[in-house]
Amino acid sequence: MNGMRVAVCGTVVMLVVLGLAGPAGAVEGGHAMTAGRLRCEYLENPQGIDANPPRLSWIVESGERGAKQTAHRILVASRPENLTAGQGDLWDSGRVDSSDSVLVAYAGRALGSRQRCFWKVKVWDAHGNESAWSTPAEWSMGLLEPGDWQGAYIGLAAENGDPGHPWLRKTFELNGSPTAAFVYVNPLGYYELYVNGEKVDDAPLSPAMTQFNKRSFYLTHDVTEYLRAGTNSIALWMGRGWYREGLPGVAYAGPLVRAQLEAGLADGGRVTVATDTTWKAHPSPLGNIDVGHPGHYGGERYNATADIAGWAAPDFDAGGWPGAVAVEPVPHTVSAQPVEKNAVLRRYDPARIRFLRENEWLVDFGTNLSGLFEIQFKGLAAGQVVKLEYADYLPAEGFDTFGQVDEYTAAGGGRETFRNRFNYHAFRYVRITGLDVSSQTEEIAAYLVRTDFPVYGSFACSNAVLTSVHDMVHYTLECLSLGGYLVDCPHIERLGYGGDGQASTPTALTMFGMGPLYTAWLTHWRDCQRPDGGMPHTAPNPFRAGGGPYWCGFIIAASWELYQDCGDARILEVNYPAMQQWLGYVETYTKEGLLRPWPETEYRSWYLGDWARPDRREKQAERSIDHVNNCFVVQCYDWMADIATVLGRTDDAARYGEEAEARRKRVHEAFYDAARGTYVDDTQLDLAYALLAEVVPAELRDAVKKRLEEKILVEHKGHLDVGLAGVPLLTESLLQMDRNDLIFEYTSKETYPGWGYMLAEGATTTWEHWDAHRSHIHNCYNGIGAWFYRGLAGIRPDAAAPGYAHFVLKPSVAGDLTWVSARQDTVRGVIESVWRIEDGRFVWDVRIPANTSATVMVPASEPGAVTESDRPVSEAEGVQFVRGENGRAVLEVQAGRYRFSAPVQ
Repeated sequence: MNGMRVAVCGTVVMLVVLGLAGPAGAVEGGHAMTAGRLRCEYLENPQGIDANPPRLSWIVESGERGAKQTAHRILVASRPENLTAGQGDLWDSGRVDSSDSVLVAYAGRALGSRQRCFWKVKVWDAHGNESAWSTPAEWSMGLLEPGDWQGAYIGLAAENGDPGHPWLRKTFELNGSPTAAFVYVNPLGYYELYVNGEKVDDAPLSPAMTQFNKRSFYLTHDVTEYLRAGTNSIALWMGRGWYREGLPGVAYAGPLVRAQLEAGLADGGRVTVATDTTWKAHPSPLGNIDVGHPGHYGGERYNATADIAGWAAPDFDAGGWPGAVAVEPVPHTVSAQPVEKNAVLRRYDPARIRFLRENEWLVDFGTNLSGLFEIQFKGLAAGQVVKLEYADYLPAEGFDTFGQVDEYTAAGGGRETFRNRFNYHAFRYVRITGLDVSSQTEEIAAYLVRTDFPVYGSFACSNAVLTSVHDMVHYTLECLSLGGYLVDCPHIERLGYGGDGQASTPTALTMFGMGPLYTAWLTHWRDCQRPDGGMPHTAPNPFRAGGGPYWCGFIIAASWELYQDCGDARILEVNYPAMQQWLGYVETYTKEGLLRPWPETEYRSWYLGDWARPDRREKQAERSIDHVNNCFVVQCYDWMADIATVLGRTDDAARYGEEAEARRKRVHEAFYDAARGTYVDDTQLDLAYALLAEVVPAELRDAVKKRLEEKILVEHKGHLDVGLAGVPLLTESLLQMDRNDLIFEYTSKETYPGWGYMLAEGATTTWEHWDAHRSHIHNCYNGIGAWFYRGLAGIRPDAAAPGYAHFVLKPSVAGDLTWVSARQDTVRGVIESVWRIEDGRFVWDVRIPANTSATVMVPASEPGAVTESDRPVSEAEGVQFVRGENGRAVLEVQAGRYRFSAPVQ
């Protein structure tokens, strides 16, 4: 039986074919082992990094079962010609007997600022066969020392016009075409770079977000091909972005930038052009609308009558422009941006355009999105004003924009185009006023923008609701990830909430390659920690925001999750002091072995456990809040014991483990109600979290599990009664109990509350509240996404072998499912799990990447009757039968493609 589905317009574009893994004999590219997909610090050919030493990764590929890398050799050269000649003048690792292929630390000559590095790798297999060299890759180092920066931070003086979005430019001479030229841009605000009138790079809304009293990022651009002998120009168009008066670290009324161009010439000369007061500055036609605070992020006002053609070109006469002003910023750390830039990922054309009244129209794109709006006008009169308002849903009355609005003043006389430049919107609908759309527009489009990380996961199954829920969660995360972090919502608050982030981290890391994004985001959490160890609820932390310990503890939970997903021990080492300091803060507010509510501060409000429950009582349920938060603290100590073990800190590991056990006992004593046989308020989360954190004594676990089942199936008729934190915690608790049947119940429901209800109401992205209150593009309920892979397809990480060096495959035949197809990329390659029920048998195609292995748990009514490619597993190459267990055959399986089959009831 084969199934096929194509989904477009607001969901993931995906083609799934059952039987994809093919039979056991299928070979991909023959048996020869190769090394490919070379990455440096997770990134493809990054320029201007400052991770030192950088770490190198590659994927091992082979069509042979059991393929294992036994050794590798890395060459790193300062010039491509050296690498071609086999000369690793920066590093020749020699043959290293190791299976490591992920985040292998560079160990060659010391790397200084601007060093270009070209590298390749070869590997050896278990038979001693040596591979060919990989396709070369490269990286370069950025400006590593403060003294490498020669320029000043400049902007437009306020007396010379609005400093909010200035044009800055400089001309210079070259006596020949450069052999290599790079521009290093360290903006406080957004920027666009132009060289000789051409825009360099099409990444919108750069750089990624930071908090300017703590850190700013710089980016590196290769501009060799843009320069020429003679007169050249470099120009920057600046935008405020997050650099707005009143926010932390903002020292000026407009954006500032420090930049320098460095060009090497054929005669050995070197030309440097750095920002200073000799640069020319001028107001651009762009202005702000609104104040740039939560609920008021506004938009852009563009006055086309003030446009100046060719302003960035080398032959433009800027003699009448004033010089730029130099401004000393608030002291902070400057570092290379460690995460991908933003990218335009998708274009949407209007699904329908509706006339409302004279000169007022409503555009519906058919899906929510976060990104840019573009409209091409024709025949507008000079000075004609067009207003654009944005909404993510249409309420029963009115048009709720949450302050999202743009205005365009026409130059008149021909075709004109407006497109967002230094702000973005989250919307499905655009209300256009001030023109006749039918006769005065030629093209209308919207563009999805997000951080340019790779897509890792795809999923489909026989239940249409579940498939659609997966796709909605997948797409929602794309709408929440602009700017190098995950926001709660992209239009109202735009803040990197730790609670929302923690709830969705397993999902995000499963569906996407977000190692760089989490590296950047966790940097902000370190930056925002207070001297007493306290953590905010968001990072960056420009505003006071609500949450609770589950929000603050993001730095522990996300670091541990990233380690499991990517094998990144450095993230644990770097964040370990901050984790310890935060646990010290927790201990400050611990009384009689339990965490008690801490006070609100100028940077943090509320004290929540869960958030956005169906009953909306999350702030009133004080006992439940205490219970949930203390269960979370137990988990944090457990994670810290594991982290300390990984880092070789055995004394810390023992201490944290002992504290976890002591707190477990206190939580049970304080919150278990023996008379009722339940915990505190008897909610699903009260019960599930006690089980997940192993607070429930062994003799009570069966009874508490039974009570939880009753709460779901009987009292709530198969629905949830949890919110933001409760979704992943309840789901993970049930997953560990192997109760995927219960997860299936509440995930597949099309009635309130649930994801199916959202879909039935026309949702294309997940909501902030189950009842559709406020935001319709939100990160509250996306914690369900990992279950499709870990529960139904059964692809589960193994913390003992992080980065999927070894993993577990344990699928579930739940509900009415007759087939599941999942593909999950990892730092070691693609895992596939594709199963179907056919003639009373469970037929399962599996792909285990080269250089990995898996514990495979095949559902089987007769574990001894499991076959692989129509033969007993005892005869299958690469498979070892371990035991029968709870209706499954447990196998240890080496790399390769397999087809398992077993009778099922």
